[in-house]
Amino acid sequence: MEKHNPDLVFFQAGVDALLEDRLGRLALTRAGLQRRNNMVFDYVLHKSDAGIVVCMGGGYADPITKSVDAHADVYIDANLAIARHREKTEELKATVILCCEFDERTQSVVPFI
Repeated sequence: MEKHNPDLVFFQAGVDALLEDRLGRLALTRAGLQRRNNMVFDYVLHKSDAGIVVCMGGGYADPITKSVDAHADVYIDANLAIARHREKTEELKATVILCCEFDERTQSVVPFI
């Protein structure tokens, strides 16, 4: 990223890399995906001035709740990364766009369709 200095980063935060995913076959744990999320968020927020767009993708675990939990982790990790960044700086340099919304009816985070 330092070489190209982008204004905006798209993070396709797929969860088909989970061990339980029958299509991804990468065998990462939920903790491994959370580590990936934090590496991306912390790098963009702390070492660049780029904004970040976070999009959901993939997720075919059996049981499907494994994928749902990993998708939720992406947005929870984004929120925690923003909080960590704000603790270190007075302002948030980057723009974070999460491709989801809060559904008041179900009280849950859902992707834009």
